[in-house]
Amino acid sequence: MKLKSIVVGAALALGLAPGPSLAAPEAGPPTSLRVDDWRMSAAALDVLWRAALIQHPETTRQAVALAVAEDRVLARYAQQHVSPAQLRPGWRVGFAPEVNAQAALMATLERVFEADLRPAIGPEGPQRFVVRQYPVDTQSLAALWGDRTPPALDDRLSDEALERLTRVPVLDHRVDEQGPIRTVSLRDVWHQLDVHGRQAVKRGDARFVHHQALRIVRAAWVRHWLQSHQRLQPADFEALAQSMADRELRLALEQAWGASGQLHGAQEALTLLRAEATAADIRAYYLAHPEQFARTERVRAQHIRCGDTACAEAASAALQRGEAFATVAQRYSTASSAVQGGSLGWVEAGRSSGRWLAQLALAQAPGEPSRPIREPEVGGGPVRWQIVQVVDREQGVHPLDSETTRFIAAEGWARERAVERFTALKERLVREAAVQLSP
Repeated sequence: MKLKSIVVGAALALGLAPGPSLAAPEAGPPTSLRVDDWRMSAAALDVLWRAALIQHPETTRQAVALAVAEDRVLARYAQQHVSPAQLRPGWRVGFAPEVNAQAALMATLERVFEADLRPAIGPEGPQRFVVRQYPVDTQSLAALWGDRTPPALDDRLSDEALERLTRVPVLDHRVDEQGPIRTVSLRDVWHQLDVHGRQAVKRGDARFVHHQALRIVRAAWVRHWLQSHQRLQPADFEALAQSMADRELRLALEQAWGASGQLHGAQEALTLLRAEATAADIRAYYLAHPEQFARTERVRAQHIRCGDTACAEAASAALQRGEAFATVAQRYSTASSAVQGGSLGWVEAGRSSGRWLAQLALAQAPGEPSRPIREPEVGGGPVRWQIVQVVDREQGVHPLDSETTRFIAAEGWARERAVERFTALKERLVREAAVQLSP
C-alpha cells in the first residue's frame, strides 16, 4: 500500500480532510512523523502508540501519528492567536506548562514500560541512587523566608530569591555507576510545584521537599534506563514532551472556543455564539433534539408529614422494612391526607408555583420513598419533615415559545456551532501544514 493511501485512510478515520500537504516521505533516513520542521522518530511514536493501545487496542499507528500532527498545528495556532491568560486562566496557582508536560511524559513512559521498569528500579525505588542527602529540615527551610507571610495566589519569587534556592542542595544522586553525580537543589524542587506545594515548602515541610527531590531522581533514572534499554534518545524525550505540551494547548484552545463540552473557560465564546442564534435556528434545534426539552407535566404522589425528627426517622424505618406507604402514613403523618394514606393525588406542574411540597414531588423520580426532608422554616413556624413517594409521572415537552426552550436551544445550538468551527479550523490547519509519514 502506498503511503498516501495509508495517510488518507487514517485521516478519514479521524475526521480529517486529506489534502496535498499529506506528502510522500522525503529521501534519506525515514522519520515516522514530520510536521513542517518538527519531527518525531519511529521510537518516540511507538511509545505513544503503545500507550494508546492500552485503552484502545484497535488504534492504528497512523491514527496516532495524525492525532499528534493535529495537536502540533493546533498548539502552534493557540500560541499565535490566543493570549496565555485565556489558555491558562489558573497559571499563577497551577503547574508550569513544561512541568505538566514532563509529568504527563513520565506517567506515559512508566505506564508503557511498567513491566520492565518496576523490577529494574527495585524495592528501594529512587532512594537507591541517592549518594548524599543534605540536612534540609524545618528550621533551615523557615530561615529562607524570614517573616512568615500569609498564603498568596501569586507567590512568584524574585530572581534573588530563586538564586538563594539554587544554593540550597537537597540531595546528590547518580543513576549510572559510571556517570556523573548530579545535585537536586531546592530551586529544582520549587520549579515543579503548584501553589499548594510551594506553600508546603514555605511551611518548612522537609519530608515533602525530600519526596519531591526523589521524584526528580526517579525521572532521571527512567530516562537513563530507556536510553540504555529501549534506545530512546534525548531528542525522543524532547519530542514526546512537546507532544504532551501540544495536547494540553489543544485542549485549552478547544475549551476557549467552547468546543470541549466543559463550561469552565468557555462562557465568553458560547455567549457570543448564542447571540447569533435566530428563531429559525432555535426551531430547528428544538425539532432535532426533542429529548432535551422534556419536562414533567404532573406526578401522582403521596407523602408523610412529621412534626419532629423522631417521628420522621420512625416512619422512614418502617418504609424501609417494606411496610405499605398508606399504612405508615395513617400511623405517623400529621397531615390531613393521612386518612387517605398520604395521597396528594395528581400534582400539576403548572399549578405548583410557590408550593414547596408540590415542587419537591415534581422533582422526585417514581419509585422508592424519599428520605425525610426538612421543610423550609417560614416566619418562625414549627419545624416539620416530609417523606414523599412518586407513584406515577406524565412527561411532556417545553413549548417552542417558552424562555426555557430558547435558553436550552440557544445553548445547544451554540455548542454545535463551536464544535463545527473548531473542526473546520483543525482540518484547515492540517491541510496547510506539511505533514509527512514514513511507511
